Amino acid sequence: MNLGATRLNKHHRSGWSILDTIELSGESARKLEAATKIMLEKNGVPTGAKAFRKKFDGFTEAWKASDLKVTSIDDLLEKLGTSFDALLAC
Repeated sequence: MNLGATRLNKHHRSGWSILDTIELSGESARKLEAATKIMLEKNGVPTGAKAFRKKFDGFTEAWKASDLKVTSIDDLLEKLGTSFDALLAC
């Protein structure tokens, strides 16, 4: 996600729970997001339009908690069977 609180505040106002955050450069954030979406798909976790009927900011990299429950970024990476460094190397 981008630096700053604007997007996080928007998600919070929409009823989302923010579980974890990290600060990355724009390029690293894009790589992490793209690689995470690929790993979620490989693990059968529906995202974006496959998971939600209505689009919202960030919906392409979002999934339903009932499809994959995570408590942190590290927990997500562990459940996807990868590491932060491996995703950024993609």
